[in-house]
Amino acid sequence: ARTNYFNTLSEHNIAWARLERAMGMRYEAEGQ
Repeated sequence: ARTNYFNTLSEHNIAWARLERAMGMRYEAEGQ
């Protein structure tokens, strides 16, 4: 159960990092 928890956490972090990067790129594009 513990490894499953960490796997879910890492997958969530990857998805969040992708979302943050996409929003950051859009923000930079609008700024320029």
